[in-house]
Amino acid sequence: MNPMKSRLLVTLTLFQLAITLGFGKTGEAAWAHQASDIPPDARLHFGQLENGFRYVTMQHKDPPERVSIRLYVAAGSLQEADEQRGLAHFLEHMAFNGTRNYKGTEIIEFLQRLGMAFGPDINAHTSFDETVYKLDLPDVKEETIDQGLTIMRDWADGMLLDKEEIDKERGVILKEKLGRDSIRFRLMEAEINFLFPDSRLPHRIPIGLEKVIQEAPRERFVDFYQTYYNPQNMILVVVGDIDQAAIEAKVKAQFREMKRHPKVAPALDMGKLTAAGLRTKVQLEAEASGVQVSLTSLQPYAAKPDNEAARAADLPLSLANAIMNRRLSILAKNEDAPFTSGGAYSADFYKIADMANVELRCLQGQWQGALTTAEQEIRRAVEHGFTGAELKEAKAELLNAYERALETAATRKASSIANEIVSSFGDKSVYSSPEDDLRITGSALGAITEAQCQEAFRKHWATDHVQIMLSGNLKDAANEGDVSKVFLASKQQTVEAPKEEAQQEFAYRDFGPLGQVTDREEVEDLGITQLSFKNGVRVNLKPTDFEKDSIRVAAFLGAGKLTQPKDQPGIDMFASSLFEAGGLEKHSADDLQRLFAGKNVGVGFGVDDDTFMLSGRTTSEDLLDQLQLMCAHLVAAGYRKEAELQMRKMLPMIEKQIETLPQGVMQARVDRFVHGDDSRFGIPGSEGLAKLNMAEVETWLDPQLKKAPLELSLVGDFEISQVIPLLQQTFGALPDRDTKQPDYTEERKVTFPAGIREKEFLYESKLGKSLTLVYWPTTDRSDIGVNRRLSVLSTVLEDRIRKQIREELGEAYSPGAHHIASDAFPGYGVLFAMSPGSTEKSDLVAARIVEIGAKLAAEGTNADELERSLKPVQTSLKEQRRSNTYWLSSVLGRSQEDPRRLDWARSMEEDFQKITVEDINALAKQYLLAGRSLKVIIKTNS
Repeated sequence: MNPMKSRLLVTLTLFQLAITLGFGKTGEAAWAHQASDIPPDARLHFGQLENGFRYVTMQHKDPPERVSIRLYVAAGSLQEADEQRGLAHFLEHMAFNGTRNYKGTEIIEFLQRLGMAFGPDINAHTSFDETVYKLDLPDVKEETIDQGLTIMRDWADGMLLDKEEIDKERGVILKEKLGRDSIRFRLMEAEINFLFPDSRLPHRIPIGLEKVIQEAPRERFVDFYQTYYNPQNMILVVVGDIDQAAIEAKVKAQFREMKRHPKVAPALDMGKLTAAGLRTKVQLEAEASGVQVSLTSLQPYAAKPDNEAARAADLPLSLANAIMNRRLSILAKNEDAPFTSGGAYSADFYKIADMANVELRCLQGQWQGALTTAEQEIRRAVEHGFTGAELKEAKAELLNAYERALETAATRKASSIANEIVSSFGDKSVYSSPEDDLRITGSALGAITEAQCQEAFRKHWATDHVQIMLSGNLKDAANEGDVSKVFLASKQQTVEAPKEEAQQEFAYRDFGPLGQVTDREEVEDLGITQLSFKNGVRVNLKPTDFEKDSIRVAAFLGAGKLTQPKDQPGIDMFASSLFEAGGLEKHSADDLQRLFAGKNVGVGFGVDDDTFMLSGRTTSEDLLDQLQLMCAHLVAAGYRKEAELQMRKMLPMIEKQIETLPQGVMQARVDRFVHGDDSRFGIPGSEGLAKLNMAEVETWLDPQLKKAPLELSLVGDFEISQVIPLLQQTFGALPDRDTKQPDYTEERKVTFPAGIREKEFLYESKLGKSLTLVYWPTTDRSDIGVNRRLSVLSTVLEDRIRKQIREELGEAYSPGAHHIASDAFPGYGVLFAMSPGSTEKSDLVAARIVEIGAKLAAEGTNADELERSLKPVQTSLKEQRRSNTYWLSSVLGRSQEDPRRLDWARSMEEDFQKITVEDINALAKQYLLAGRSLKVIIKTNS
């Protein structure tokens, strides 16, 4: 998805939106590849029934014995009549509220019994021009596939649209609308209104109008359903471990009798592109975390087919934008930079305009400098173009992305592939193979010159037709005239050509003599090899075939928050934010990006309760580079001033998010409260963070990085015999390290707040949203069997909360429950429920959640409820066992320091099979008593 469209649409999407789409007209339509010289992926089978219904199938065996099904409907909010605004999305909800074969919400419970979880495996989304229904089936049994296709057929033409069910769902959607309402959402709406005032877009935001949601009669739903849910307006996608011929026979049998409705969709008037010139807009939102300066160039949309020539023709502009993004990233790090971040993008926008955009984000009082920077950087590229080094880096990064797509194609997940196939429909693009994608891009890239990139950029930006929007938390009383004056004054200043960057060599290749392996142990039943080096470094290796040519690497070292100074609250967040941006002693973060352009290397850093973690993802070809880069961060972390300056620029934005968002309050203040007001948790205000500096971060981290016990784990597609020599050159060659952690007895003491049953946190906002939380203290993770059963208990609780808070009360869109148990703090664990909603009903919701928990404690669960909660967990366990992330973080991570992790992996599937109603009831009775609950309500102070 292009970033501009992502920014505008992300707040609109209900669940997960697809990529850039254009309206798919009703009626017969050819497949995109039939009008292209690009062949579709050879694994795709295309079909069309006599009634116009189309389908695509693809055999793909990752994950094994799983099938992903998608039903694409070429209709969204753009197709709504004025009195239907919001009904496209409302219909998506009604798919789960009664169909031909399932009454009420039975469909969810039926799918849970199959082993599917609502959200991960059962989902849907509505956008401007599409509605997509999604099922990820838990197995490939014939009856499971038949049931999946039956449900898809029910959604296609079997929704009951019962009046009583519609009325029950109105409150849920209004709460979803409230949840989606945010400053970001409002700014997005304002931007669409500004850029496209004479088009249909501003009047068809998918969530719709409150009046329509509250009052629309059943007849309006039926009218939209029968008009647009027509067989010729739908495509079914089936991807997975399937027999394609058998699946296609089932699709034909299920959908060939589907009737065309006689209703004819009216012609869609998308409106027109507004005459340009220099247009400006100022949108004040006092609760915004910062200011956004957006420059947009709009040209009339020019339709073009998806063919090889068109894809090659798009590349120079893509490369130009990539170079602009790098320039802005580098500029933002300057001490006197008047902006914190920025980017450049180009795209067609819903077939209305070909759009180019440059956007900078800044703080209050900096908009003039940000606007001047944006104008001058655009003009610098227009007048002087790009350097050879910049183009080389951009080409390397782009080519690497296509190469990686090809290398990893065999082990991509069926669900992701199904989603991408669906995305190609609205975009009217060919779903081509990774081989063809690389061939087309690779053959075109080599010949692209700096001059071609400059010319592509000039076509959009060498113009007087620019639309400038200034939005957000504006300190000064800016108006449209002020914006125009600053922009026009900037245009009078001369801009210099960019300078060619000098080439560098990576300075950290040699870490000393080859390390010696002093011990090697094979954990044969788990396929793990454990090594110990003479310098104290321990290594865990697990080769897998789960991700083709992909290796995940993580170094766990030191003791994390256990070592955190209690008089420096927030230093963990400060360090996490600064570490990567601090680069190395001899290379800045920008230097590293340039040095490793086109390579699959990088270092992430995190602070956990009892460990620090350096991590990355790489390939066998780039593994040595990855290991060298990680070792360089251990021995020569940069702690550069420029990183601290960047962080300080962000502090007002961080504080604004904490002050005006309930989730920010939860992270900053509630997290500290439920950990007994321990200063190592939560986030202090900007004043507290402002007291911290890079020198304090270095004082805290450097001894841990250089000396603390370290356990390195690698999981992925590699040969152990090839990896060990690379480890000897890198981690095995590091200076000697400690091999035993201190006990940290006092530091491990954290307690849940005692004697408090209710707590209120207030925040400033005009949006009127609340977040209701109910906590029950539990226990730590030391008894893994108890911990697993508590996680299942939380799932049972969540299902009851969903039914009563969402479906019966209509007071929440996405309530949930979770169990978190600590490894680091003995005895500490919490089971908590969370329900976002309106401030005026927060007390009612909190009381109801406590009642739900108390009833579960008193009466227990039953076999059916346990099955519906446990089956999806058991299905997900099979996926976990085929996940490199699971093996790296949950098993190998520190398995030599804590060998229990290996036993936990061994017992996981069998133990979950043994969980009984009695197990869950005993824990509910022990922990979910009303007298043990703590109600926390986060709400506005007005």
